[in-house]
Amino acid sequence: MRETSITGQTLGSDEAKQRILDYKCLVTALNTGDIPFYHKLCLSLDEAARYTGIGINRMREICDANEELNIWNGKKRLVKRQELEELIKREYSL
Repeated sequence: MRETSITGQTLGSDEAKQRILDYKCLVTALNTGDIPFYHKLCLSLDEAARYTGIGINRMREICDANEELNIWNGKKRLVKRQELEELIKREYSL
């Protein structure tokens, strides 16, 4: 039996079940605040350090030297994830 998804695509029952499970996992993550790093636009300094494997003090120095990475929420510094990834890709040495 073929099922139709919300988008109107015809899905096999196994494929439909997998999409439903994926959706449930996403909703659970959003409700608990446990969103994976790669889905976030901005990371805290601690998250950015864990995401890249760079120490938190070195991450702070990198953010101080590259102001385009920072977004300030009051006194809290957030790091733009995509810009951080691009910086790491183009730099030979940090």
